[in-house]
Amino acid sequence: MRDINLLQWVGANAIRTSHYPYAEETIAALERHGILVIVETPGCSIGSYNDQLLREHKRILDKMIGTHRTRANVIMWSIANEPTNTTRPDAVNYFKELAFHVKELDPTRPSILITGEFAHRNASTSAFQFVDIIEGVT
Repeated sequence: MRDINLLQWVGANAIRTSHYPYAEETIAALERHGILVIVETPGCSIGSYNDQLLREHKRILDKMIGTHRTRANVIMWSIANEPTNTTRPDAVNYFKELAFHVKELDPTRPSILITGEFAHRNASTSAFQFVDIIEGVT
């Protein structure tokens, strides 16, 4: 509750969750206070891409979106935070799969990928070409 009070005190009306799952009660409390939420997967600093990780990432997205899809304050799905090597073909294919998976689960909300790389400047040849929004933190 203290965090919500601080958000309101500074005039914030939206947050992006960090790289671990937030409790359903937290998202519900944010909704009661009119605070919008970008829900993020725990996929942080991924730099190596393989089928096993992709299956696990999809499983987490299934659970995350299944849990929060009915919340009016959830405005977008963050697929990952600051992945690396995003211009490599395996990364491009990995995030293409994830972006399409998110759209299958919820075609009504945009997806976002957070980047600390300069690859987002050439989004058409990197993993970022498949999401709706790119947030660059460099």
